[in-house]
Amino acid sequence: MIQSKIKPERVYVGSSHDILRRFNHHEDDINRGEHHSVKLQRHVDKYGNNDLVFEIIESFEYIDKKHLLSREQSWYWRFHYQDSEIPYFNTSPIAGSTLGFKMSPESSEKKRNKTKGIPKGPQSPEHIKHIVESRKKNGKSNGLIGKPKSKETREKISKTLKEKYKEHPEWREAISKRLRLKNRQLKSEYLCKK
Repeated sequence: MIQSKIKPERVYVGSSHDILRRFNHHEDDINRGEHHSVKLQRHVDKYGNNDLVFEIIESFEYIDKKHLLSREQSWYWRFHYQDSEIPYFNTSPIAGSTLGFKMSPESSEKKRNKTKGIPKGPQSPEHIKHIVESRKKNGKSNGLIGKPKSKETREKISKTLKEKYKEHPEWREAISKRLRLKNRQLKSEYLCKK
């Protein structure tokens, strides 16, 4: 949840199985002035980033996307804004869907122009093979995976994460919980192989 300090009735409700990544995504979009919620972006432009509080309002074992979105929808109803069915900063009345969201003609034209010239549909078999091979070699789609980082870079990353953990101590617990779960999975896979 993202909530305004000055106007606490203004709330954004979202969900993710990787909450730290989702919070960072919101923060990056806001800092670039490109957040999908125009109301949230304008609020930050007027009151500043320091007015927002990022908070985890519910934590549970991730079952599937459908379950996650149903929980998000239930929070929509709790934080609805005045006569609206949705929280103030949210744009769509249905969690995880753009159904019910009306795009302005200008936005629709911008979106159309942004994707002009980009091939749609399946790529050639050679292109798909190239993508698959590069992902095997580099790990998913990140070309930096497996490449050593300098000591200076590792220290910068460490410093940044420590600062973020001070601001959001609940993240440390969420990440620790996820790592414990991952370690259990790896251990059980290892034991099954024996």
